[in-house]
Amino acid sequence: MRTIVIKKDCWRGSDASDMAKTRTWRKYLAPLVATGLLTSTSIAAQSDARITEETLHIQGPIKGLKLGLRHASATSPATQAARPVVLILHGAGAPVAGNPDFVLGDHSLMTSLAEKGLDVWALDYYGFGESDRYPEMSEAADAHPPLGRAEECADQVDAVTAFLKRNRHSGRIMLIGDSGGSLVAGVFATRRPDLVSRLVLFGPETPFTEGPPTNAVLPAYIDIAPADLWGQFAAWSQAVGKPDVLDANAYQLWAETYLHSDPSWVPAEGAHYRLKDLVATALAH
Repeated sequence: MRTIVIKKDCWRGSDASDMAKTRTWRKYLAPLVATGLLTSTSIAAQSDARITEETLHIQGPIKGLKLGLRHASATSPATQAARPVVLILHGAGAPVAGNPDFVLGDHSLMTSLAEKGLDVWALDYYGFGESDRYPEMSEAADAHPPLGRAEECADQVDAVTAFLKRNRHSGRIMLIGDSGGSLVAGVFATRRPDLVSRLVLFGPETPFTEGPPTNAVLPAYIDIAPADLWGQFAAWSQAVGKPDVLDANAYQLWAETYLHSDPSWVPAEGAHYRLKDLVATALAH
């Protein structure tokens, strides 16, 4: 198994300007580097092929709960079975729709990889996006222990690889773990190295990553609003100084995609005002 680690702060500058460049590298160039590393073998690019996307729902490790799988590939069925398979695992903050399948410009990470000749899949863990919610999520967050730990999510990856082997005749897969998804990818690759040809850890969590105290009592789940994430991103941007790399208009589009990925979210009166207020806050930042 070949392992590739792409650190979030892989470029440490001596001043705020250099650190701002680091953030820009993370946002725009790191996915392209991952693409180049994955396709450094003899994979024919499909730049002239039409890319199609679909969402499938498969049985996961919990009886009665389905997993959502996003799929992107070139449209030639004659060669689809021969294409190397890559599976992307999102982080803890955003589902597939707001992560590898979110379009910046005219491409997402998924379609960019598909154009390089890969058969691209991305998993929504239970509780995210197209996947079913845990029954415990209908109760108060403090009523149950944390859901979706890395070991549980690795069980879900196991269900996906079994599906791909059964229905797509896939062998070993290329596995990308983004941020918190790097924990899941690492657990799965440790369990089943026979199923992973390449392991890409993009912005991995490490023992040095800041987190809650080891004795903290964590809730079963957390509802994260777009404004909460914007506040976190803005704090990071302020910490590294100028130039500001945040794009308020792009974030507005992302926020709407993020909200619509949650089937329990209903646009109530004032919902659009919240989004407008978010942009107003961003532009005033």
